[in-house]
Amino acid sequence: MWLDIPFRQIEHSDVFVLVRVGVTRGHLLAFLKKISAIKDKIFKEAEKLGIVEDAELQKVWNDIPEFVAIPAYVAGFFDKRAYGDDVKKRDSIFVADGEMKRRNFVVSRFVGYWNPTDEQYRRRLVEALRGSGKFVPDSANIKFEGVEEFSETLHFIVSSGELKRRREEWEPVIRAVLG
Repeated sequence: MWLDIPFRQIEHSDVFVLVRVGVTRGHLLAFLKKISAIKDKIFKEAEKLGIVEDAELQKVWNDIPEFVAIPAYVAGFFDKRAYGDDVKKRDSIFVADGEMKRRNFVVSRFVGYWNPTDEQYRRRLVEALRGSGKFVPDSANIKFEGVEEFSETLHFIVSSGELKRRREEWEPVIRAVLG
């Protein structure tokens, strides 16, 4: 639900694409099966140690899924050029919304900079939310919906609902790339 751009990267690119990749736990096993790591290494070692019989290994082998293409979905893109020079200001918050849930203010819409360890970013976010009429007590914890915690550095965050995705929004980006 979040496009999390490392703060230095925001300086080096104009367009950022959020792709959701459908990797499951089964994909890793299927990949290891496909490259023979399971049969040639793990199974051989188990046989050598005498901890399993051939019939058990064959059943496990048959139960491991075959490797298939990993599905991916392009959720949308963020074009920083739409925000002009304001995106260069490392304290900018362009969109902020959410709601109080118990002692937490849960952010569900956001475009801007965030650093979970720097109090100035919390203050700016609270000011932006209050400026749009949201009730945010001073004691409220700030949480981003679906995120347990961010790494302790500056991020540029865009909620997926703020991404562009329609064909007519992609066309200028594609034209710029293709020339």
